[in-house]
Amino acid sequence: MTDTTYSLPHSTPTPILARYLAYPALLAANGGLVAWALVTDAPLDLVTLVGLLGSIAGLAALERVMPFRREWNPTAREGWRDTLYFTLNGALDAVVKLGIAALVGTIGIWDNGLHLAIALPLAVLIAEFAGYWMHRFGHAGWLWKVHGVHHTPDKVNTWNNNTIHFINTVYSAAAKTLPLALLGFHPDVVLIAAFLITLQSFAVHANIDVDAGPLNYLIMTPVHHRLHHSTHVDEAQNFGSALTLWDVIFGTFVYQPGQTPTTVGVVDPRSFPNPLHVLRNQLHPFVDQSERAR
Repeated sequence: MTDTTYSLPHSTPTPILARYLAYPALLAANGGLVAWALVTDAPLDLVTLVGLLGSIAGLAALERVMPFRREWNPTAREGWRDTLYFTLNGALDAVVKLGIAALVGTIGIWDNGLHLAIALPLAVLIAEFAGYWMHRFGHAGWLWKVHGVHHTPDKVNTWNNNTIHFINTVYSAAAKTLPLALLGFHPDVVLIAAFLITLQSFAVHANIDVDAGPLNYLIMTPVHHRLHHSTHVDEAQNFGSALTLWDVIFGTFVYQPGQTPTTVGVVDPRSFPNPLHVLRNQLHPFVDQSERAR
């Protein structure tokens, strides 16, 4: 691998236990939360919402305590920008998913009757497969004008996960949810799968100094996704959100212990508006017709 920098992210090393246990503990806690909701018949929609918001808050706190790179934490102005994106795209994501659920419910799609133990991992694999290809398609042609908005910041952190174009929000939510609904998965399975993948999409963006050890070969972590945001195209792979499986199968998995990107963002920052200019970036795919693909 060329153009790769191997270096300590900051001068204060993270305690070894925290570095290796923080990420698995986050996933285990949310898995336990979902299991508790299923056993107690608690409302899954409310439980998963609380789990997601709690996890985002926890990740933001860890970014202050054990950051990968302190300069990657958002400034006040970036925080306001990302809050706007989080509010608008979060609402749009919910509308798309609820709309699909309502449509499928009205049509009366069949129930595949799969047991939860089989249905949930299968649903995650299918949603990840669809998300993988939509993400990969987003890095070429006109779709790069849409998806590239997400790559314009020169830092990667939890709060800029939703800093994306609204079209990206629509096609991503639809790609991951519609196949599950059409394949007859129970609504609870669809909800849990969506929750786990959404949780992972925030977690892999986290600016925290973590390492999942052997799990790095099975699940996506910040170690992988910060490489995806690299300005060096040869290492800017890893298109999955939750799992490494599809990247491994289709030859886009990039990972070596200790590997970190030199810089993140877009190769040519001039090809997109300033990332702080929200409206200009939303208009970019329609106004700027110059052929600039990553």
